[in-house]
Amino acid sequence: MKQAYLKYYLTFLFTITVGIAFGASTPISYAARLLENKARNYLKTKNEEQYLKVLQEGITKYPEDVYFINDLIYYYQQQKPSEINNAMQLVNNLLTKKPNNKNYIINKAIVSVKMKRYSVAKTLLKDADLYHTDPAIAWYITGEIAFDQGQYEEAINNFEKAIRLDNKDRYSNYGLGLSYSRQEKYKDALKYYNKAIQLGLQDSKVYNDLGETYFELERNYEAISAFKKAILL
Repeated sequence: MKQAYLKYYLTFLFTITVGIAFGASTPISYAARLLENKARNYLKTKNEEQYLKVLQEGITKYPEDVYFINDLIYYYQQQKPSEINNAMQLVNNLLTKKPNNKNYIINKAIVSVKMKRYSVAKTLLKDADLYHTDPAIAWYITGEIAFDQGQYEEAINNFEKAIRLDNKDRYSNYGLGLSYSRQEKYKDALKYYNKAIQLGLQDSKVYNDLGETYFELERNYEAISAFKKAILL
């Protein structure tokens, strides 16, 4: 028993050490996951000031984890659409200090998509050579652009490319769910919403979309269960 525990501990320690040594890029580091949970807890208790601070801390320290930028954008969109400029200002300030940081560039591309600056996002991806250096995230963002423009078949193709490169990409799975929902292919949508949740995307909007999809399939009990989970998050 002690040997098994020691083996587990050494494996865990090795994983963390390697993550630090190589800049904690992919997979998302354990520390980033802890900070995600901290943000969620502040959101649950409606402590918006601390919630925003944690998201900003996450973007600064762990820009490879797009949870932070996506949630910051979503928060600002719920307050007032123009507030999304605050997210862009934060990323631009970080890029001023580290202009070649590819993860900050990725964050700027994501914000640009949400601001409907699609050409800017595409230019950022190409100029930073992200289709070669970080193709999974590049195809995810390209999928977001296609989805936002109502090109759902193209979005599906792009999200699938991202998942083939990184089968633990929760946001591309969620993007597939949304794309299939728009095409009224609800059974396919369910598959990918659930996959995104299994991969750790525990957000109220995901469960909301899941619940609406269950309703479309007249699976009302499961729909209500999903909506209850959305309320709790």
